[in-house]
Amino acid sequence: MLVLNLPITLLGILFEWIPKKNCMKHFIWMICIGLIGFSACKTAQTGKNTSLSLTPKYWRLVELNGVPVAKDPLATREAHMILKGTQVNGNTGCNSFFGTFELKAENGIGFSKMGSTMMACKDMQIDRAYLDALTNASSYSVNGNVLILYKEKNIPLAFFSGRDLR
Repeated sequence: MLVLNLPITLLGILFEWIPKKNCMKHFIWMICIGLIGFSACKTAQTGKNTSLSLTPKYWRLVELNGVPVAKDPLATREAHMILKGTQVNGNTGCNSFFGTFELKAENGIGFSKMGSTMMACKDMQIDRAYLDALTNASSYSVNGNVLILYKEKNIPLAFFSGRDLR
């Protein structure tokens, strides 16, 4: 009974304490601000995948279409991408690429305006498959330093290992 009566008792004390003239509207404003504050705290805690965990980072490609990606010993760069702001740039292991990306509701992502250099490479299949994976990606997940891009129906396209840009 004490637990049920406590909120009523506190409200009674509060209403007796507030002078009857202009302070009631101040009390109502304080209640509104408190409710907004509580709802903002809940929203901040529920967001799991945010752009803060996605950018700005260096994401090294480790798996593409279910096949592990190893750095070619003859290549000068490893396959990677850098997401910063709304811009993406990186390297396929042979060609450099660039474009934009947009984060959408429910962990959606879209890459667009993509372009790349067109150097002749020893293995162009990885080059094309990597760029195709980016343009076909429709959602993503981030768990620590692991980024996974998915196409429709949550089919994984590419796995990346991330580190902060410094």
